This record gives sequence, structure tokens and C-alpha cells, in this order.
Amino acid sequence: MQNQGAESPMTSHGRRAARGAASMFVAQLTLTLSSYVVALALARALGPELYGAYGIVYSFLLSVELIGRLGLPQAVTKLIADERTVAPQLEATGVTLAAIVYATIFAGFWLAGPALGALFHVADGARLFRIAAIDIPFYGVYFMLINILTGRRLFHAAGLGTIVYGLTKAAGILILVQIGPSIAGALVVNAIGSVVALAVVLPFVGRAPLRLTLARRRPIIRLAVPVALISLGTQTVISVDLWVLNAVGTAVDDAVKGLYVAAVNVARIPNFLAFVMSAVLVPTVAAALAAGDQEAARSYLGGAVRFMAIALLPGCTLIAINAAEVLTLLFSSDYAAGADLLAVLIFAHGLCYTMFLSLANVLVGAGRATTSARLSLGTLAVATALSVTLVLWAGAPGAAWAALIANAAGLVGATVVIGKAVGVPVDGSILARVLLLTAVVGGASWWIEGRGVMLLVEFALLGMVYLALLPVAGLLARADVEAFLPEWARRAG
Repeated sequence: MQNQGAESPMTSHGRRAARGAASMFVAQLTLTLSSYVVALALARALGPELYGAYGIVYSFLLSVELIGRLGLPQAVTKLIADERTVAPQLEATGVTLAAIVYATIFAGFWLAGPALGALFHVADGARLFRIAAIDIPFYGVYFMLINILTGRRLFHAAGLGTIVYGLTKAAGILILVQIGPSIAGALVVNAIGSVVALAVVLPFVGRAPLRLTLARRRPIIRLAVPVALISLGTQTVISVDLWVLNAVGTAVDDAVKGLYVAAVNVARIPNFLAFVMSAVLVPTVAAALAAGDQEAARSYLGGAVRFMAIALLPGCTLIAINAAEVLTLLFSSDYAAGADLLAVLIFAHGLCYTMFLSLANVLVGAGRATTSARLSLGTLAVATALSVTLVLWAGAPGAAWAALIANAAGLVGATVVIGKAVGVPVDGSILARVLLLTAVVGGASWWIEGRGVMLLVEFALLGMVYLALLPVAGLLARADVEAFLPEWARRAG
């Protein structure tokens, strides 16, 4: 007979998932803020043209590193969660595969440096791309270890590693700006961040996963293949508009490309939510489905999608309405001309892509990796075709609209597929209420017209009003808050 005060397994797992989400939220928020410290410091120190060159080198490096995972870390995370026991041999095989793959990518990236510099029209591109390559092997192993920790559901340890990674890079860039900013120096700092973060997470992982072996390679590779295709699609679609703009937009001024890089950096702020949700939901949904608990998986997913809608819709709307003021505040008045680009890109990369990426990754946990791969590659094909067509026709604005149309299409497709695999993640009445509250705060922001520091005050006040309206609209309940509270606080009411 169950004790009256005992938690059900579903409640216990749900609470653990919620607290894990909170830990990863703090970690990813710190990483995002650190990334924007880097972006703002470099944008101001380098100016639009040099910052545009840095943006294309770094964005290509980041995409190669993300795609170069080949699905291995994500596969290891799911397999660890499925086993529900300590799996040192599986983890060690994952680390070995990551070391081999990223060493190979490093060599290829180094050799391709001159060709990449010529393709993207980057001055001194061969040297810069080769400096960027230094980060590849360190980042690859670091990220595999982070995924091992999330597979074990040690979210606090994974979060600490992420925080150290972000803060190290931000501190390094701030020092660099003081002693003499340069693109090469910024790329070196990026590699140092990976080295320091790798050293921090090693003690949490332990020695067992570092004993190189390929004994469990078959299940990892079998799952990693479709996950790699998902990464190829999702991690390329986030940058294909920028790449096409630089590759075929020869008539576009370099300063305009710098404005586009700045707008993209702001538009990607919400992406950290996708990394939070993916890190928590993939192992949680996988564990629930492995235990035969479809209702629990649907509940976790529904809560996550509701949270993303509540956070993303008003946030992206406020940034779009105040695009010129946001760019001026973050970068300088030299970047205000990119307001029209940001107004489109914040919905393309901030709203649609964030939710699309989250759902595409959750499909892996739901056992639909192949379907997710097809969807991701299809979205990439649409994005590429649209980007080439619209950049040639309309330049930088064409690239922004191509990104919006493609990511919106990907989100619609992912929503349909996830509904069939797990269940409808959120009902229409919730979405309607979120849209209504978004219209309220958006209209108020349009009327207030805050600038400079007052823009932050405006956002803070509107944020408090929005939060106060959430319970009134039935979008936030006591149960939503209780999941994040410690036991003594729940007992105290």
C-alpha cells in the first residue's frame, strides 16, 4: 500500500525534469549572455566591416562543430537514458568516437582554410579559418562529456560546465578588447574557453569514460546516423541565409553584411531555450517512453511547449517593435540601420527556429529520429533554395525573409509529426491566450517608445505586467511553480 505522502514515479520524475530544466536554463542563459558580451564587445571594438568578417568565420566554425557531432553525443545521451543504469563502456565508446571524428574534422578544416577564405571573400581568410580550427578537437570532447552528464541526468554538473565555458570566453574577450582587439585574438579566446570547460567537467564524468574503446560502437552509430542528418539540417538552416548572403550577394556592401551579422546575433538570443529543452526533454521523454508511460511523455512535452510559447511570443514581439533601439543599445547607432532586418530575423531565428529545433530533437527521444532527419533536411533544402533566390532578388532583406519562411515551414512540419508521435503538445486555447497577452504588451511597447537605458526599464515593467497577467489568463498555476521548489517549501505551502 502506498504511503499517503509518497510521490508517484511520474510526479518524482516530473519534478526532477523540472529542476533539471531550471539548472540547464540558468546555464544556457549564462552562456547566451556571455555570448552577447562577446558579440557586443567585438562589434564595438572591430566596427561593422571587421565584425562582419569575424561573424562569417565564427558562424561557419560553429556550424561545422555542431554538424560534426554526427549525432554521436545525442545518441549517447538517449542510450544512457534508455539503460537507466551506469553505462561506462557505452560512455567510453562515445568519447572515443568523438575524439576520432573531431580530430578528422580539425585536419579537414585546417586544409580547407584557403578555400573557405576565398569562398566567403574574407580578407586573410586562410589564416583566420586555420586559427579557428584550433577549437575543434577540444570542443568536440567537451561536448561529448556534457552529453554524458545529461544522459545520466546530472543536470547541475552539466550546467556548471556550460557556465564555465561561457564565462571563460566572455572574460577572455573583455581582456582582449583592452589589450588590442583582433579577429585572430577572438578566435584564440574561443579555443581557450573549450579547454577550460573541458578541464572543469572531467572530474564529474570520472575516469571510466576516458578508457578508449569502440566496444559499443554499433548501437551508437546506428542511432547517430539519423541524428547526424538532423544536425546537418538544423545546424545549417540557422546559418544558410548568412552564408548565401556572403557567397552570392556580391552586390551587397560589406557594411550591410555587418549589420546582418549584428541582427542575426540578436535574433538568436532565444535559441538557448532550444538547448535547454533538448538537453532535458530528450532523456526525459526517452526514459518515459522506455517505461511505457506515454502520458508522462506527453505531459513533459506539453509543459515545455507551453513554456516556450509563453516566453518566446512576447519576447520576440517586443524586440521586433523596438528593433532600432535594441541594436543601438547593444551595439551602437551605427547598427540602427539593421532594424528592418532584425524585425524579420527575430521571428525567423528567435521564434520559429527555436521551437523547430526543440521539437526536432524531441523526436529523437521519441524514437522517430529518421522522420526528424527527413524533416530537417527538407527544411534545409527549402531554406537554401529560398536564400539563393531571394538574396539575388532583394539582397539582405531577401535573406531574412528566406529564413523566416523556411523556419516557419519546418516548425509546422515538426508540430504535425510530434503530434502523431507523442501527442498534441499544446491546445489552441492556450496559444490564443498567449497571443492575446502578447498583443497587450506589444501595443503598450509601441506606444511607450523607450530609448537607451529607458528601453530596459520599459521591458522590465512590461515583463512584470505580463507575468502578473499569466495567472489571470490561466497560463500559470501553482503546480507549475511547485515543481521547481525544494521539499521543505512545498510542505510549507
